[in-house]
Parts: sequence; structure tokens; C-alpha cells
Amino acid sequence: LVEIQDEGSIIAAALVDAQKGHTVVDVCAGAGGKSLALAANMMNTGVIHACDVNSARLQRMMPRLRRAGVSNVRPLKISGVDDPQLDALTSSADRVLVDAPCTGTGTIRRNPDLPWRLSPTDIERNTLLQQKILVGVANLVVPRGRLIYVTCSLLESENRGQIKEFLATHSNYKALAIGPIWSETLSSPISGLTDSVLLTPARFGTDGFFIAVLERQE
Repeated sequence: LVEIQDEGSIIAAALVDAQKGHTVVDVCAGAGGKSLALAANMMNTGVIHACDVNSARLQRMMPRLRRAGVSNVRPLKISGVDDPQLDALTSSADRVLVDAPCTGTGTIRRNPDLPWRLSPTDIERNTLLQQKILVGVANLVVPRGRLIYVTCSLLESENRGQIKEFLATHSNYKALAIGPIWSETLSSPISGLTDSVLLTPARFGTDGFFIAVLERQE
């Protein structure tokens, strides 16, 4: 009857603000948790291209889609953001969600040994991959469409640092204020949000999630 997910993940999916009839590209879809939430928000209309480089993760998505009665999600195995299959989606997506690979430091409350398993090399590898993905999918967004960047990390280098670097080289994008999007999509006013939000267990009672919404200007 339900799919259990952390509230932070559901908030991130809500802030995508996917509407009925939209075309959405979920770039790092994994086993489809956020794709399921997006499909519900879209009332099973439009289309969601659920992409991932790992075919095993995509296979785990299939029974979840069937159980939920979801018919608007199209799983797509890709080799990376430079996969020719993505060329057909250029300038077609109303929303592109990048739930980027990251250190996972936002899940430390459930994985308390995580800091001892991370190294500077892990962080550097993730930040390079995150920037490659952001740059690689920027051309999929329609003018006035949105690119939503999400991590389950608490690290500045994986979050605001990535957005700052991306905007410095993509003048056709701007960061949107999160507050109005939050109020509209979650029907709940919130204060103190600027051009991104960092969910934390201390403030929100969720896993750690960073969310930024970028809009393509032309």
C-alpha cells in the first residue's frame, strides 16, 4: 500500500515541483524512490525518464512501479551523461532531477561509522563526478525549465560549492529562491531559506539533504 522513504527524500521530490503532463528526467534514478514520488505528484501523467548507469538498480525499480500502478516512468540504462541516448532529450525536459552520487554524510545518524570510512580521495572523486553530471545534463532543460540538484551530503564542497561553480560557467541559469517553492509544493510556509536548503536531523528531523533549484533562462 505504501513505499517507506525518509521524509527528506520526499521533500526533495516535492521541491522538484513536477506538474501533470510534464516531461521529467531523473538522471540518477537508482531504484526509483524519487521517481515514484514524482509519478504520484504528476498523477501518473506526462513522462519520467528514470536514468541510471547501474542496470541492477533499475531492475529493482520495476516491481516497485508495478506495485504502485505507475505507467509514466520509463527506465533507461545509460553509460553516463555523455550517452547518445540522452541526445534525444535535449531541450525537452520541464524538470531535470540530479540526485547526485555523494559521500552520504547526511545519513550519519543511521551510519555512525561513515566518517571513518571516508577519505579525501572519496570526496574529490564525488565532487568531480557531481560537476560532470550537472554540466552534462544542463542542455536537457527547456527554457524556463528547472534543474534540481540534490545530495544526501552535509559537505559544502558537494552542495553550495557545486552550485556556485556551475553558475559561474552557465550564465543561462539562475538559482531560484526555495522559500516560495517550499510554500507552494508543501503547503507550509517556512522562513530563513535563500537559494537552497540544507535539511538536517536537528532542524527538520530528516536525514541530511541539500536541495537547490536552478532555472534555465533561455
